[in-house]
Amino acid sequence: MSTTTIAAQTSTDLAALSAAQLGSITASGIGALAQTQIDALTTSAVKGLTAAQIPSLKASVVFDSTQLFMFSSQQVQALSATELNGLDSTHLSVLTAGQVAGFTSTQMNALAVTGFSGLSATALTSLSAAQLNGLTAANVAALATTLAASLTATQVGGLSSTTLGAMGATELAALSTTQVKG
Repeated sequence: MSTTTIAAQTSTDLAALSAAQLGSITASGIGALAQTQIDALTTSAVKGLTAAQIPSLKASVVFDSTQLFMFSSQQVQALSATELNGLDSTHLSVLTAGQVAGFTSTQMNALAVTGFSGLSATALTSLSAAQLNGLTAANVAALATTLAASLTATQVGGLSSTTLGAMGATELAALSTTQVKG
């Protein structure tokens, strides 16, 4: 289908697409999709988006948390910094450890501070010390006390003094002696 044809499709038309059909649309066709059309895609169809198609999406497009949960780790890692910055804590709370484990520090820092605090403890513990050390001070400061307490001893042991310095007193106090010995 041409870009013009894709842009003209109704929400009903797009809701009927299978994963294979969505995956066969050209990157420029995917880039022509509006938010209302993205909203119409079923969770099973979203699984068909390729990592090559995702960067073609309009920067203003945001997947709902149910759609995002269905993404593979490759699909999540294909999201641009702008797309990641548009995710709030509800969106980020559905990401699995496998989905965030491959994030680069650029992608981690693209997460809005308000969204970053939505990462689950399981997702947070999948991050490497290098990923954590690449965070901005604002994102480190946004770690909820419960999230700071969920860091592994290896993660805490690998944190730089800059990263530790960005943590608040409450978060530092939440670290166990085992974590600090890390």
